Amino acid sequence: MPKNFSFRLAILLLALAPSSSLATEIGTPSPWDLMTSPELLVDWVLQNDVMVSAAQANVDAASAQIKQAGVFQNPSFEFSMGNMPAGRTVSRGLGFNEVAYYEFTLEQTFEIGKRRPRISSAKAAKEASEIELIHTAAQRIHDVRKAIGRVLYFKEKAALLASQAAENQTILDLENQRLLLGDISPNDFSRLQLDSLELVTDARQATTDYQAALASCAALLGISCEIADSESPTLAKLLEHTPNLPTNVSAEYSRPDIALAGQLALVAEHEQRLASRNKIPDPSIFVGYTHDRFTIADNLSHTFSVGISIPLTFANTGRHEAAAAGAKAIEQRALQRQLKREAEAEIAELNTQLAALMETNALFSTEAVQQSTAVLEGTVKGFNQGTKSMTDLLLARRTHTNLGLKVIDIQYQIFVVTNQLRMALGLDAEIVQNR
Repeated sequence: MPKNFSFRLAILLLALAPSSSLATEIGTPSPWDLMTSPELLVDWVLQNDVMVSAAQANVDAASAQIKQAGVFQNPSFEFSMGNMPAGRTVSRGLGFNEVAYYEFTLEQTFEIGKRRPRISSAKAAKEASEIELIHTAAQRIHDVRKAIGRVLYFKEKAALLASQAAENQTILDLENQRLLLGDISPNDFSRLQLDSLELVTDARQATTDYQAALASCAALLGISCEIADSESPTLAKLLEHTPNLPTNVSAEYSRPDIALAGQLALVAEHEQRLASRNKIPDPSIFVGYTHDRFTIADNLSHTFSVGISIPLTFANTGRHEAAAAGAKAIEQRALQRQLKREAEAEIAELNTQLAALMETNALFSTEAVQQSTAVLEGTVKGFNQGTKSMTDLLLARRTHTNLGLKVIDIQYQIFVVTNQLRMALGLDAEIVQNR
């Protein structure tokens, strides 16, 4: 039985051992550097994230739409010929060249009151795409930070459980010798075996979660998310690099999703103005030249003509399209107000959670851990001297392990809430906008 535990523990430690990492490639920062430097993380996401590249392509497309909105309509050229005899002519012997005429017409339509609103709408749409780019980048920064933090959380959790499993295995080996000498009962030894088995199972599950977090993070970043042990990565150390966050929404910390709703309302207002201009007719002016070969009938050989055509905008006045655009603008304005209220409520809730978690972390990571360590050391000493039972030892070790896991959980929750608060305040979006 001890040999089986040793074998399981060796497999577990092998699974936790760091493998070769793509993050060591030249020009690729390590995940730990990305976590501890917001500016580096922003630059890396802007340069490497696929979704950000897609959003940038949308901005480029919007820029092209501005140029397209400013172009004039193409002129039209028309050529026709007529007076081609289909039978006998009045004057016999006249051929096609003596009776036909050739007509050339050049026509141009002029828009009235539409080009400027169309350009304004395209410019507003481009600004909206730029805001959407900032929002996409901020969301991806949040997701990347969350993915790496998850890796760090399960790595630290698995390491703690593996360490406790190793210590339990050492005790199990020593108690096996005492069992052979008859110093402890088989029942106490079996209880110790079961406790060790439970620790190994928990450690194995944590390792599985760690490997899953690595795979998910690598899929998001496109690089390995393994953090080298030489960087001594811990959640507590990561929280030390977290700057103090503002506690309210202000103009300095803008939310791109709120700004995007307002900008989309502005786009809709420009589209409403453009649609309302459909009732203004766009005249078409044409210039024509006619060459008539039927001069025998006293027709003029060369003539010019000019004219204008004005459509009658009785049916399509743009009224319904303008009404739809106006409703869209009202919708976006209402959405902007709602997002503002939700942001304020979310920030207040996150600040409350963060304050409670920070207080709990201070209590657990100092007093509780020190007290648990002292209790465990005293229990181990008493067990070796025969004054403490196996039940006391197992209870003290399990309490100490659970406390360590509790501290890791609390620190991870602080990280999660802080990451959400950065998103709610628009801090990463501000860094992106300043780039």
